[in-house]
Amino acid sequence: MEDKRILFIDDDELILTGYKRLFGDKFIVDTETNGIIALDTIRKYPNRYSVVIVDMQMPIISGIDFLKKLKQFIV
Repeated sequence: MEDKRILFIDDDELILTGYKRLFGDKFIVDTETNGIIALDTIRKYPNRYSVVIVDMQMPIISGIDFLKKLKQFIV
């Protein structure tokens, strides 16, 4: 069975820690506090993640802008 991997993107480390605790038993959980770095990771490894969950309000790039950029290279 293939391991399922989730990427959580949020600028709040405490929230990311909670996601790891909540989902870590069933999934491989990766986290990132910077949406730009997360986009670079997804570009490098386009088939790595089964699910990507992003915070809508972040300081460097908003969740909406992140999704717009993500859509540009996955469609």
